[in-house]
Amino acid sequence: MHSSLQLDEIQRLIFKSLSPRDLAQLVRTCKAFFHVATDELWKTINSFSPFLSCLPPDFQYRYRKLQVPKVQNLFLESRAVMALPPPFRSKPKSKATKYNPEKTWEELWEEITKLRSMSESLSNLRRLRIPNVEERLLVPLTGKPGSNLTQIHIQFIQNRQTQSATLKALDGIQYTPKLESLFMRDVDAHLVDLIRQSPLKHLRLDLRIRCNMPQHNQSPLPHEILQKSTLKNLTLGLTRDWYTPEITALNNKYLPALQKLWLNLAAFDPGQCKHDKPPYNRKLHRATNCGRRSPAVFFKGLDNPELSLLNIKFPFEVTGRKFLDVVSAANSCRLGNVTELALAGGGCTNFLDILDHKLYRSITAGLPALEELSLGYADFYANYPTYEQGIFYERLLLHHLAAFRGMLPKIKEVSIGTIDGLTLEERPRTEWVCVGVKSLRISHHADVYGEVNLSLLCRGLEIYFPNSGLAKHPLYRKEYMFNREN
Repeated sequence: MHSSLQLDEIQRLIFKSLSPRDLAQLVRTCKAFFHVATDELWKTINSFSPFLSCLPPDFQYRYRKLQVPKVQNLFLESRAVMALPPPFRSKPKSKATKYNPEKTWEELWEEITKLRSMSESLSNLRRLRIPNVEERLLVPLTGKPGSNLTQIHIQFIQNRQTQSATLKALDGIQYTPKLESLFMRDVDAHLVDLIRQSPLKHLRLDLRIRCNMPQHNQSPLPHEILQKSTLKNLTLGLTRDWYTPEITALNNKYLPALQKLWLNLAAFDPGQCKHDKPPYNRKLHRATNCGRRSPAVFFKGLDNPELSLLNIKFPFEVTGRKFLDVVSAANSCRLGNVTELALAGGGCTNFLDILDHKLYRSITAGLPALEELSLGYADFYANYPTYEQGIFYERLLLHHLAAFRGMLPKIKEVSIGTIDGLTLEERPRTEWVCVGVKSLRISHHADVYGEVNLSLLCRGLEIYFPNSGLAKHPLYRKEYMFNREN
């Protein structure tokens, strides 16, 4: 063996390029490579089946100590719901008999835990990603340590148990000095503790909203989130109960280090307040706020962070006043370095509905570096259950979009929901030509079915966005995208 191959650093560089099959063969054939090869082989695990492979063939019938791997990354990801590995069943079996003596999934891991605690077996775990799995699958994670964890991502847990395995796993994490990234669905006491004790830089909370279960309709924003001065990336959904007395008591500004903000206001519906008298009326709630605070308060409380990305999704029935209140409140952030701005209105109202040059200038003045603009685009509404009858987009006026875009000199990419075919111009104004736009994406074009309107749309696209190439693209498809070839 060449002397350089005896160095761990050289071995690790080589083994990173090998497949799991090759690493497994190397481990079985060369003692000199065993230590480093097993490190790489067990570094990332995508199911619990490799754990079962360490057990003897008769592990279902007798006790046996598990040979513990060196797991750093545990990624349980699958398009379909990931269930228990064979030979276990997804549903608990009936009481064991002499003809059916096999252990259940829970019994197996209870025995393994008694022989060697999970705090020992997963002591080096760093990244945990668990989307779309059956909750019983998470039983082995009960009692796992958190001293080396840097990322936790738990989403779409299926077939929840009466005694939640997810909560048991979170409850066992008592110390997370390295946790920087957290992505969860619900806010509970366990999650608040994780937020409080961890040096988080990335936080995403996709709250359950408008569900049939009343307990998910009230998800106030924990003030512990606002007290995280280390947060750089925040993805958050504000429900109608987000404004709590604890947040009111915060006298100082918050989130000074924030760089990227995704804010979902789709659940912010003051009309759903249960204290409304008379009973809730759709027309009435538009004229009242029923005591709730505007989401603009959230922006005004920010400690003037310097953002590079701002993404806001509004509810479907947002009023023009609320839309503009929130957009103008965003001035509480330093937007000079924002390169990507995404605003999704409610399908009926948008600040581009009226050609207001003064308003456009007030919005664009603080966005000198903006390169990507998305308005009411389809991506905002993906997987959003409120729109049971389909997806709705606000219908943008092409010449208003061109006028607004003309005030943003560095824009290269524009994505919009729907072009209003009833407002197309016969003589587009050349002063609003957007030469710098290289990519223009349109999800729909409403009321553009006749030859006349199609001709006007092509003419408008050719005048206002000459370098996007979209005017030459066939306009019979539902979605169009064109990128100019270099």
